Amino acid sequence: MSTNVLMTVPTGPGVGLTSVSVGLVRALEQQGLKASFFKPISQPHPSDTGPDRSTSMVSQGSILSPAEPISLIEAERYLYNDKLNELMEEVVGRFQASIEPGSTVIVEGLAQIPGHPYATRLNKAIAKTLDAGLVLVTAPNNMKPNELEHHVEIAAGSYGGIKAADVIGCILNKTLPGSLGSRSYGDIFAQRPIFKRNFSLLGQIPASEELTHPRVKDISDFLNAKIINEGEIETRRVQSFTLCARSVENMLEALKPGVLVFTPGDRTDVIMATAIAALNDIKISALVLTGGYQPSNALMALCGKAMAKGLPVLSVDSNSWETAINMQSFNQEIPLDDKERILNVKEHIARCIDHDWINSFALNQEERKFSPLHFVIA
Repeated sequence: MSTNVLMTVPTGPGVGLTSVSVGLVRALEQQGLKASFFKPISQPHPSDTGPDRSTSMVSQGSILSPAEPISLIEAERYLYNDKLNELMEEVVGRFQASIEPGSTVIVEGLAQIPGHPYATRLNKAIAKTLDAGLVLVTAPNNMKPNELEHHVEIAAGSYGGIKAADVIGCILNKTLPGSLGSRSYGDIFAQRPIFKRNFSLLGQIPASEELTHPRVKDISDFLNAKIINEGEIETRRVQSFTLCARSVENMLEALKPGVLVFTPGDRTDVIMATAIAALNDIKISALVLTGGYQPSNALMALCGKAMAKGLPVLSVDSNSWETAINMQSFNQEIPLDDKERILNVKEHIARCIDHDWINSFALNQEERKFSPLHFVIA
């Protein structure tokens, strides 16, 4: 195993593999170490239309410019034709195009998502080909600490088990704080027997709700909404949603900072109540008018001062119920043009990685070399 190539692999779905991977690169950079990043095979979200998400996130705020990954369709073609060795040759070629000589390389493995049953098989092949040390990325996902321990141990078994020399440890993502007078989930997990061997807990990353808040612009794009008043659509973030179909008196408590208000477009009482809240410096994220109704010019003029305070107002053709249902399929991934959120996620994760472990790579930065033996896949 070479300690200057680290490959992140998930223990299951929904662990935040990409965020942790790009955060590891940032952690290396923060310690003044030379870093490189490589994503072997892309796994785009169905709504993605631009460049690879991982490589783009790494490039933002960094001098790195990783090679584009192999497309998923191309990788599947190799697998279908039983040409795994040829696929690994392509992986090595792109790997060498991505790395800086003498750097520590973070390789992001494939995530476990529906429709990709070959993810673990490919991760094993890539790790062996690149002679990478394996870092498992995990998250509680409603498991108790002892249940998560077993989960991690089973996942490590796919790569030779926690006793294998190239299985370094795991990073716990989305961990939860402890209540008053009690230890946090991460602190309890760190005491589990799995970490009393040569397998380390390399970081505890607390869940941060703030880092999950999309911009109003993202909601507007998703709903294909018409913009009635742009306001601070680029900078305001959505912390919560409320569907206002009640009388104004019964919905006033819902008008709080960060809330996105859905209401039928003909509910002038709700529109005016939201405008009054904005005039009282309650930073409601946005008002979305449903049903295709457009507010009259007179009403907009009456609410003009509230609009001038930055309140975005949007309109959609679907009714309130349909719009709320549509929001359930909203893509929670960070848009690549949301540079502020990407930087904050990278910094948040980098702060939570074990700095002693990161600094251990300072003496191990040397250019990689390969031999044909690396292409023999068991």
